[in-house]
Amino acid sequence: MTRYFYLYIHFMKLQWKRYIQYREDAVIGIIGYSVNTVISIYVLKVFLDNLTNFPGWSTNELVLLFGFVTMARAGWNLIFINTLFIGDYVREGTFDVLLLRPVNTLLLIIFSKIDFESIGEFCIGLIIFWLALLTEFETLSAWFILKIILLLIGSILCYAAIHLFVNSLTFFIKDVYSINFIVWRLDETTRYPNSIYPGWLSKLLWFIPYAFIGYFPLMSITKSLPLLADLGTISAGYIIFLLVYKIVWKFSISRYHSYRQ
Repeated sequence: MTRYFYLYIHFMKLQWKRYIQYREDAVIGIIGYSVNTVISIYVLKVFLDNLTNFPGWSTNELVLLFGFVTMARAGWNLIFINTLFIGDYVREGTFDVLLLRPVNTLLLIIFSKIDFESIGEFCIGLIIFWLALLTEFETLSAWFILKIILLLIGSILCYAAIHLFVNSLTFFIKDVYSINFIVWRLDETTRYPNSIYPGWLSKLLWFIPYAFIGYFPLMSITKSLPLLADLGTISAGYIIFLLVYKIVWKFSISRYHSYRQ
């Protein structure tokens, strides 16, 4: 595990050097992502301004949810964005090369692209979340901060599991672009409570399972849950990712045959 961590740091340094070769493009990219997040904040403001009563949710809790999910999605973009392009590796035949290398195949795919443009989005989400957190609580203990960090990592892994599941289908149907697009748009729904959506969509978001990205983590942060419920919420993202990796991903690559054959 330590070896993979140092490998990731090494690849990140290489990716950063390549990224800043074109400084103007890098700055524009980061600004572009940040502007998109600011627009989303404005949409949230309009939503809150027109909100007269939202059972079970205070205005500050909605802001906390928005900030938390923004950080989680930006974290997924930063680290796992290249899993969206697994199909390209398969169609181009370069997946064969990855299988021959003495490093975990999925890690090689993850290492190959790091989306530094998401840093601005993450920072904006962090500021929003932190300010709302200080409004919600008078004091913040070290354990509470650690719990939030673990919940955030779990949410990032839950995003990663959902997209890894979808892109593992490329070993069977070759092109998952349309499914990727639908799931990518559904990601946006996690920034708001499920109850604002139509019944069928709300049930779908519980099933996928988007609820473990924003809803349950926020309940763990803002409510006094039993210890078992707290531990279950913290570990959910890790377990979901592990299950998708061990069952879906491993099975999918075991059925792989070269696209060029």
